[in-house]
Amino acid sequence: MINVKSYELGQLIENKRREAEKVINCCKSMNGFYASCDTYFGQYWLRDMVYVIKPLLTRDYSIEVSNQLPLFANKQKKDGDIQ
Repeated sequence: MINVKSYELGQLIENKRREAEKVINCCKSMNGFYASCDTYFGQYWLRDMVYVIKPLLTRDYSIEVSNQLPLFANKQKKDGDIQ
């Protein structure tokens, strides 16, 4: 019984991993990652990048991450606000 549950859990994890990879690739651009594949396509969101930066770096998207971070830094005002 434990083996069946372990197999089902493993399959669930693998399915979720593939689904996440599809979303990442859909949002990927030359300058980084868009906020979504549809509603916010073409928009870069700092909040979203903060949430996903570590997983993206561990999945070998370091070039895209390093391209996107300057986009935010260049838009930052002296008071810290990003326009």
